[in-house]
Amino acid sequence: MTPEENNASHLKLGLKPSKAPLIGVMRLSALGDVTNALAAVSSIRAHFKESRIVWFVGKIEHQLLKDIEGLEFEVINKKNPFKEFSRLKKKYKNTEFDILLHMQRSLRCSLMVKALKSKKTIGFDATRARELQWLFTSEQISEPKSPHAVDVFMEFAFKAGVPNDQRPVWNFGAFNSTSEVQSALNLKDLNLGEKESYLAIVACGSQKDRAWSASNNAEIIDWVLEHTKYKVCLLGGPSDFEKKHALEIIEHSQLKTEDRLINLVGRTDLKMLKSIIKHAKALVSPDTGPVHISSALGTPTVGLYVHMPKEITGPYNHLSLAVDKYKEALKLYYNKDAPETYLGIPKRIKDKPEAINLISSSEVVDKLKKALKEDL
Repeated sequence: MTPEENNASHLKLGLKPSKAPLIGVMRLSALGDVTNALAAVSSIRAHFKESRIVWFVGKIEHQLLKDIEGLEFEVINKKNPFKEFSRLKKKYKNTEFDILLHMQRSLRCSLMVKALKSKKTIGFDATRARELQWLFTSEQISEPKSPHAVDVFMEFAFKAGVPNDQRPVWNFGAFNSTSEVQSALNLKDLNLGEKESYLAIVACGSQKDRAWSASNNAEIIDWVLEHTKYKVCLLGGPSDFEKKHALEIIEHSQLKTEDRLINLVGRTDLKMLKSIIKHAKALVSPDTGPVHISSALGTPTVGLYVHMPKEITGPYNHLSLAVDKYKEALKLYYNKDAPETYLGIPKRIKDKPEAINLISSSEVVDKLKKALKEDL
């Protein structure tokens, strides 16, 4: 399809900006995917200024989005989809959406979609649709300009009528003030409002395959403490695994001091987290939710990628700063030179938690030097 034909199809199927459409968004999880989907929803909100948008979202993910003005949220209990089906069917029995954007490839979400009425239900294209999603939609998105998750989600916005030359935009809503975060966490010396104050490092994800070794993380911390003026904030979730890994990282650091290495793992809620990331000079992270939040906020983001290629799930605005060892891992563990499907979802490197350590600390330092080049 030519760009002209593609644009014509969007106009034909989309809504008119002069109308105040009712738009539903079905994307429950996870944090990174919700952040990437937010680009499309923000673009729709900006284009259809009078629209009413209802986002069906998971409880944890709602904490990231809840302060965004102009959106309504229906929080879904993902653990009880049949009960939620009945609740939604009753609550929305007299509601018909102009467009329902089915942005999640799961039968659980398709069940939620089935409880709702819509004139058009938009799903993924045939290459990307999974778990029989096509049985629950009336239209599909067009093939995106790239396989990156952000560009895939943007196709939903284009299908709704947003001009297909629109660049992704993110509206995260309100942030904690720097004084609120510092007071809540007793961070008197962090100087949150100064971008020159600190770098952020995500210790690991909640999954073991997103845990770069403690020694590698410590080497990055020591490089920052020795060669820059910055402090280092360790970030991460509340799981015992993440807290333990953070302590191991600190133990491995040779230059740790209480006033320059600050452990915030398990101590922040999502609103605090996005405020801390927003004011960081840069962020280093494996493929977790914070890497996408950081890049969306414009904070230089060094992503660590091995289980999926950066072209699919990398930090969208900072792909050049990502360290990608996916091809090496694919060759090492599967003896393949290319993924089985690239335009869709490629073969994920599974059950190989050690794979992330194919990334060396020196490679990450090289990327950090690029991110901080004006300050070294």
